[in-house]
Amino acid sequence: MKKRRGFTLTEILVVLVVLSALAALAIPGYFRTVELARANEAKVNLETIDAAERFYYINHGNQFWPPAGASPATTAAAINAGLGTEISAAHYSIQVSSTTAPAYSATATRIGRPAPAKSYTVSRTGSGSTTTRTDDFPDGAGSFT
Repeated sequence: MKKRRGFTLTEILVVLVVLSALAALAIPGYFRTVELARANEAKVNLETIDAAERFYYINHGNQFWPPAGASPATTAAAINAGLGTEISAAHYSIQVSSTTAPAYSATATRIGRPAPAKSYTVSRTGSGSTTTRTDDFPDGAGSFT
């Protein structure tokens, strides 16, 4: 009697079922992790903008950038040029505006995802030598001075 080498169809099917179950468990977690990383990138960009806005405020006569009444900055290149930052906005569109002096608002809105689009906002108002910041980050940072 000859010995056969190889796997039976049943063995191959069992391996495929096990691998499918592992993939079904791992893939959603992977995509959640990717979205969380992209959200953190947006929040870091907003934190960078906030820090740059504070420096701008101190160095430009208690005014935030862009000057009140100017068009909002809607590209990473415009924000980088105006504030001297090095942010990138591959997964979120970022808009920085200053509608009333001295105040600014920066919003990062997720692009390329179905509605509703997730967005994060950080804003700051100033008066004299103090500024007050408000954000809507879900980690509980809330409003603080």
